[in-house]
Amino acid sequence: MINRVMFSSATDMWSTPQATFDELNRDFGFTLDVCASPENAKCARFFTKEQDGLAQDWGGAICWLNPPYGREIGKWVKKAGESRTLVVGLLPARTDTRWFHDHILGKAEIRFIKGRLKFGGSTNSAPFPSMIVVWNKPAGKDPLVEELSVFITELRESISRMEERCVDLHGQATRRGVVEVLEKILSRHDSKKEKI
Repeated sequence: MINRVMFSSATDMWSTPQATFDELNRDFGFTLDVCASPENAKCARFFTKEQDGLAQDWGGAICWLNPPYGREIGKWVKKAGESRTLVVGLLPARTDTRWFHDHILGKAEIRFIKGRLKFGGSTNSAPFPSMIVVWNKPAGKDPLVEELSVFITELRESISRMEERCVDLHGQATRRGVVEVLEKILSRHDSKKEKI
């Protein structure tokens, strides 16, 4: 039997599919469900409708957001975008809306979900596509950038030492001395790379 409420505008509450949450939780480790009920909360700490997650401070938490999908959704999206904490939201993929353009596009990571989700244990798929939106994701350290930074630091230190040691009788840096120092730096750097 088809759940008529699910395919109508009679509800704007769409309970997060557990498998979808579990997969994201493995990556992010959520500590707060900002919009839940005791029956569908995904985290031990959560805000109910009565507590009004929009009026609460989300700071210091890793937030899960699956807001009501009605007219108020723009307020939730705005708060997520303006917060200074990591927020991951499950939202309808409504790319034609003002809230999408004002608070998501170019301001957050967007992961479109292939196919349609089944919300709240329903046997039928939702009548709309969905997306995962990640706001304020901490920048990961790029190993190549870190390696290059170490190399540049070593190079600067070595050039300073070279200036002290590689001078001829006339106070000029010798080409041979410069080349020898640079070869030592590169050789040391290459041996470090091989260990990694």
